[in-house]
Amino acid sequence: MRKRFLGRRSFTWIGVLALLAVLGYLGADMVYRKMNERIYQPRLAWAEALMEREKEWIFANQGEDGEIYMNGEEAGNVNPYFSCQAALGLLQGTKERPAAERELSAAGRYLNWHTKVLLDSDGAVGIYEKKGDSFVRTDKGDSVDAYLGTYLELLGKYLLTAGSVEGLDSWEEGILAAVGALESLLEDGLTRVSAENDTKYLMDNLEVWRGLAALEEGLDAISTTTGEALAVCGRIEKLRRILEERITEAFWVESVGRWRVMEGDERFSEGSFYLDEFYPDGVAQIYPLIYGFPVEDWKAQKELYRDFTEAFRWEVIEENTSEFVWTMVGMGAAKAGDVERLEDFLENYEKAFASKRDYPLYTGEAGWVCRECEWYCRYCLKKIEGHLLF
Repeated sequence: MRKRFLGRRSFTWIGVLALLAVLGYLGADMVYRKMNERIYQPRLAWAEALMEREKEWIFANQGEDGEIYMNGEEAGNVNPYFSCQAALGLLQGTKERPAAERELSAAGRYLNWHTKVLLDSDGAVGIYEKKGDSFVRTDKGDSVDAYLGTYLELLGKYLLTAGSVEGLDSWEEGILAAVGALESLLEDGLTRVSAENDTKYLMDNLEVWRGLAALEEGLDAISTTTGEALAVCGRIEKLRRILEERITEAFWVESVGRWRVMEGDERFSEGSFYLDEFYPDGVAQIYPLIYGFPVEDWKAQKELYRDFTEAFRWEVIEENTSEFVWTMVGMGAAKAGDVERLEDFLENYEKAFASKRDYPLYTGEAGWVCRECEWYCRYCLKKIEGHLLF
């Protein structure tokens, strides 16, 4: 009888202690969440405001035909590669501020303009200047494959965000033209710069890969895919898989853990990093990280990012700078989990361009800032909504 009594009393104490532990955790969790809310709610509001400011500047640079200028209509240039980056910025949103009708309309109008020049040029778009009521191609553009990749990425993101093709003109023809052009540039599993230039660049091929992957995601999100666009889905997946396999084979140098800038680039020596130049040498090392390219060893990619940040203080923006800002590098910081450096960069960007928007700042840079703000907003929300132990 004595043993049975003690057993019951022990069981009671265990229950009491367990209850106290639960209450203690709930109290600590409440304090933790309140603290995070005080820290991250203002940061969330700041990032949302910065994203909205950049979007307004992109809106201000859109012409009546849907074209998006690099920096002001008076400058004259419409570079479709950078315009796609700007329009991608418009499609970013947060839980509280998703991309709304205004953003979707602007991005859709730009896509219609881009699709028209794409079809008129048989896939080889260039740089354009508006003269009177028409657009004149003033330059061939430096990378046909990269231009096609960013177009497909924008189209895929639009379909994913809008969930429909309402408002898009000739979008199926645009897909067919872009995919057909990329297939014609494919050689040994990689895309060439153009029909006249056989060089195969790491960065271009990553942009093509990302564009194909984004288009697959977008087409999966809509239910109206029929006819020729539906038939081309298999070609899109096949092309994306070929690139996914060949990019690592052609550009990754396992012995030194570095990426080649172009196919056949043998400037490496054992143990070297060849970071003498920010671009293209340095930026190429973190491009797979920026674009989320699947690699077996993510740790190695984060180490490349670490080496890159040690070689270049990219987050610092000099006052009255005449250099390109390379805002896309901020996405590398995001993907590497370097939140503090991303915050520093976005704050420095905001200060540097609060009132002055002179070239070489251009709308494509603002588009990348929107993407980084969207990532940072999701990070803040995760902190606000998270718990002490999970």
